[in-house]
Amino acid sequence: MDKPLIICEGKTDIVYLKCALRQLEKEYGEFIQKKDNSFVFKVGFLNLSKNLKDVLAMSEGTSGLKSLMYIYKKYMKPFKGEGKKYPVIILTDNDSGSKGIKRILKDNDSTKPFSYFVENMYVAYVPSISGNAETEIEDLFDKKVLETKVAGKTFKRKGKVDQKTEYSKQIFAEKVIKANQDTINFNSFKELLDRFKEVIVDYDQKKIKLQTTVDKATTKR
Repeated sequence: MDKPLIICEGKTDIVYLKCALRQLEKEYGEFIQKKDNSFVFKVGFLNLSKNLKDVLAMSEGTSGLKSLMYIYKKYMKPFKGEGKKYPVIILTDNDSGSKGIKRILKDNDSTKPFSYFVENMYVAYVPSISGNAETEIEDLFDKKVLETKVAGKTFKRKGKVDQKTEYSKQIFAEKVIKANQDTINFNSFKELLDRFKEVIVDYDQKKIKLQTTVDKATTKR
């Protein structure tokens, strides 16, 4: 990898983060850079395509991320070198759905901004809003945005969507967030983006400690 990699539960999360970074570009220059009328991202986002999910036998959502963590732990350990130059960051909602991931981490402290897993892999949590016990990434948007109607329909986050009166996360991401990204307030995403920065700093420190240990061992020889 030539830059940090962020892995989200779904494609809509990637849309939210990219829109937030475009709006907050001046404050997060380590993640994004504006060139002429376009943007260059300095972080990558894993596209969990159908082919990738089929190859890795991954299911949707949090359970799929759990599977990926097990796969990563099993198969990445033997590999050394440039491939682990940057961290891999799994982003998960801070809700009941993330309990399985926390069990893998053996850490139920949801107040932490992130947790280290293995190798160069971390898990970052969506920050709690107004002290809520459970927070999904959509909670980072203002109530007015969440209540936006599309063709007279209301946003349905979970469960089966009534096509006559409701619309899905995909439509919310594309027709509400992406379509109106220049006017939406993304300030609530700052704490989440700061958590990504903290992960990168933490991993840089881990690499320094590891290199120091290697250098000492080499010197003794």
